Amino acid sequence: MALTPGARLGPYEVTAQIGVGGMGEVYRATDTNLGRKVAIKVLPKAFAQDADRLARFEREARTLASLNHTNIAQIYGLERSHGTTALVMELVEGPTLADRIAQGAIPIDEALPIAKQIAEAFEAAHEQGIIHRDLKPANIKLRPDGTVKVLDFGLAKALDSSPGATDVSQSPTITSPAMTRMGVILGTAAYMSPEQAKGKPVDKRADIWAFGCVLYEMLTGKRAFDGETVSETLAAVMKSEPRWDALPRETPPQVRAVVRRCLEKDQAQRIRDIGDARLTMDGVFDSPALAVAIRDVSKWRKGLAWIVAGFFALTTIAMVLAGYFARPSAPRLLSRFLVELPPGARLPAGAGLSPTVSPDGRYIAFVGISEGMSRLLLRPIGSLTAQPIPGTDGAGEYPFWSPDSRFIGFFAGGKLKKVAVSAGTPVPLCDATPGANSGTWSADDVILFAHQGAVYRVAAGGGPCIPIRTPDKSKNEGLHSPMSFLPDGRHFLYVTGTSALRSELRVGSLDSSNDTPLFPVFSRVLYANSGHILFVRDGTLMAQRFDASRLSLTGDMFPLAEGIAYSPQSGNAAFSVSANRTLVYRTAVAVTSQFLWFDRTGKPLGSAGEAGNYDTAFDLSLDGKQIVVSQVDPTTSLSDIWLIDWARGVPQKLTFNLEQSGRDVVWSPNGLQIAHNSFKKGGYAIVAKNASGVGEETTLLESPNRIGIEDWSKDGRYIAHVLDPGTGATDINAVPLFGDRKAIPITQTRFNENEPHFSFDGKWLAYDSNESGTWQVYVVSFPALDQRCQVSASGGGQPRWRRDGKELYYLAADGKLMAVNITAGLKIDCGPPKGLFDTGLRVNPAADQYAVTADGQRFLVLKPQDVVPTPLTVVLNWDADIQK
Repeated sequence: MALTPGARLGPYEVTAQIGVGGMGEVYRATDTNLGRKVAIKVLPKAFAQDADRLARFEREARTLASLNHTNIAQIYGLERSHGTTALVMELVEGPTLADRIAQGAIPIDEALPIAKQIAEAFEAAHEQGIIHRDLKPANIKLRPDGTVKVLDFGLAKALDSSPGATDVSQSPTITSPAMTRMGVILGTAAYMSPEQAKGKPVDKRADIWAFGCVLYEMLTGKRAFDGETVSETLAAVMKSEPRWDALPRETPPQVRAVVRRCLEKDQAQRIRDIGDARLTMDGVFDSPALAVAIRDVSKWRKGLAWIVAGFFALTTIAMVLAGYFARPSAPRLLSRFLVELPPGARLPAGAGLSPTVSPDGRYIAFVGISEGMSRLLLRPIGSLTAQPIPGTDGAGEYPFWSPDSRFIGFFAGGKLKKVAVSAGTPVPLCDATPGANSGTWSADDVILFAHQGAVYRVAAGGGPCIPIRTPDKSKNEGLHSPMSFLPDGRHFLYVTGTSALRSELRVGSLDSSNDTPLFPVFSRVLYANSGHILFVRDGTLMAQRFDASRLSLTGDMFPLAEGIAYSPQSGNAAFSVSANRTLVYRTAVAVTSQFLWFDRTGKPLGSAGEAGNYDTAFDLSLDGKQIVVSQVDPTTSLSDIWLIDWARGVPQKLTFNLEQSGRDVVWSPNGLQIAHNSFKKGGYAIVAKNASGVGEETTLLESPNRIGIEDWSKDGRYIAHVLDPGTGATDINAVPLFGDRKAIPITQTRFNENEPHFSFDGKWLAYDSNESGTWQVYVVSFPALDQRCQVSASGGGQPRWRRDGKELYYLAADGKLMAVNITAGLKIDCGPPKGLFDTGLRVNPAADQYAVTADGQRFLVLKPQDVVPTPLTVVLNWDADIQK
């Protein structure tokens, strides 16, 4: 709540705003009862409106109010007025220590008295068990009379959104989830102790570390640990030492020792009580000769006085630093922090699912929406912004990196392309029609990717795409997908199988067709330089130790993180790992869709039913009053089919625990049954079930290959289905439900054909195909197949008929709903496409994203609700705590 001058909060009259930050807005005000000036911190709504959080804050505030020390800004109380909760505090005039340091390093004779007062404030607070948790120069005020005041003591804990949480993301010195939703960055990582960065519980030694950082910065004018990004800063905190030679030569040995002991990465070696540091600094001025030397050196900056000062404390140096450099270097430390996606980012379902971290750990690439178009976005791992890469319009969801981190491979416009990170025009490498995914790039500049169910090989400089693995029809294989090169650049990991429940991880070779099976899995699989395989199982990111030289598993698999964003349809999962042991992942967010009605002009006519986690497989009943729709459980990859009746408003579950491959669903012509595909007896089938939900299902068609039902002719005589014959491309068959039931091939090509739909009189069949290199809609006569016309002009898919057969609809490539007049007699005439309205959909030619009523006057559109993507979790040295 923003306050204006003159506003009142109880007895407090606001005079001006003096600050704003993640912990609230701060105002100067007058206490009209006592006539004193105060500072009022108005709590963010997220805290003030949360009863549990507010109660916790009030408990902490009572403890903080008990602090009464000259060097601690006093908390006077809480004020509630007109729905606003505010903390009333002592108003401290003067600049902050950050303002003073900005003018340059502080002379020792000025810095030490400031440091001593800070230490005295901490000593008083620690005696009462209160830890600051967020000390930095910006939280220290320098009054004109020389008094130092430490601000916001304990507020980091009081305003913590999750009490007891020790994850680094909850620290006030990192981007806090509760705060970043308001676009606020809290503090800086430069003053965070290693244990705090690692997400471990903190005690007063975290404050002692921060005190050492502040003292070092006062003396040098530079941060003890710094970097261009948060991740670089955290890495410095955990791995690097400050530049000790940056301390002024005149710094007394006792003070040098204090700074070093405060900045011990090992808590056990760090100064245990801030009082010890305070006493040491007191001792510097207890020696008149040393005090004079300090003042003289502060004037001259150079001379012989520092030699005298050093001589006085030679013994102290020997005792404090003896053996310091003999200790082994600090071990690698694990650390987690969050990276927000671009402000205001909204990703349609499935888009930008997978972040991809560069091998050197410096960048994250992902696909997002920029200016209404899917594009490849690039973000330095600790930056606050991501920039679209020019020329990557229409980028698919699976970018991948070159081993040297200079290039990104991606799929767009029916091509596999690469683009230089440093800027440049994307370079096409080879054809890769929609559906290509999961690239991996070896040090020998060989690229592998999955395309039309097969694994293809292409040189990183471009050239022919050569298939090196194709699905084995005899084993019912239907796909080859997510893959990763092993260190030798000749072997690679890939997944093959029939569905999420019937797939396995294998090791393939560029030099042989003999593969090594490892274990069942259906997800993105990556090899990590730590000697582990990373993959997702039941939404949990798992690691399995793997001997890349022997191509064998060792030890047991173990979990790394839960709730990973995962697609049961593609096996893609939102995690990535770099060569320098940086792990990036994104947790799942519920993706809901809503059925919406529109008229022919695009005017909204209202919603149909409740929003839900609907899959893009549904069918509208002939009377337009019901739908059958598939829903996939993302944690199990199992499907269920539901019947939704608009009038009754009661969803009815018709199937239980189907495999993901059984999600296609259509109504029978009489509306009494629904048909869906299923996995049966080691093969596939199309089965029918009563729409009432009772009775046994009946088998309509069986096949050794994967099949998906698309339409049931209105005379009940034929079923049109999509067949995957194991060639990596889909074909269309129409199967009669009478006689010998011998399939009628509609298409048999090396391309993909999908979405066959009969006209109401059964004489024509509309479908979409990518035979031209772009998805287009066609109509063919049935069953003669002697006439055909191309319906769409500039790409499209998902054809649907009006009942009288005189109009055909489809979705154009840009998401616009199109209509085409059809004149059919002895010959067929397809009129020019005309646009009806923009659906706003990202078109999938093999999905059900809309339906039309029999009269062609209303359209039912399944629209994914915009997804607010969860932040990316970045884990530095992810394997640091793994037992070797």
